[in-house]
Amino acid sequence: GVVELAKSRHSGRTFSEKDEDLLAAMSSHIATYLHGADAPQTFRAVLNACSSNMLVKSSRVLLSQQQREERLFADVMHEVKRVMKAEAAMLMLMDDSTSEQTPVLYTKYCEGIDISETTPVGVGIMGHVAQTGKPFIADDVREAGELYDPE
Repeated sequence: GVVELAKSRHSGRTFSEKDEDLLAAMSSHIATYLHGADAPQTFRAVLNACSSNMLVKSSRVLLSQQQREERLFADVMHEVKRVMKAEAAMLMLMDDSTSEQTPVLYTKYCEGIDISETTPVGVGIMGHVAQTGKPFIADDVREAGELYDPE
């Protein structure tokens, strides 16, 4: 998956080097868990491990797997947005279920923005990040050149 954090260029604050280090550390922990020698190999396994420790506030009702995932996504993205002091956060997951087409990213959770989109891997900023596995950091997304699409 890909996590996007955004601040308004009018907020007067950019992400600091400390912010970037913190996000890199969080991403590294998730990646290590996903790809370690003794680790489960799927994002779903990470969700299961996290959600097994998650308590439902003021309720003992068992949630379905989908509800646990939705709750976990909401909690994680809310905390990432809060810790990074971002104005918006979006989680996109990759759908590579068909080998006949280019995999696509789809919006799984947004906070601070109302958007739902599908992006082919390799297209735009999010698609580039998914394809390369490398972070994209810019004080202004308009600096992204050909990766930036204002639409």
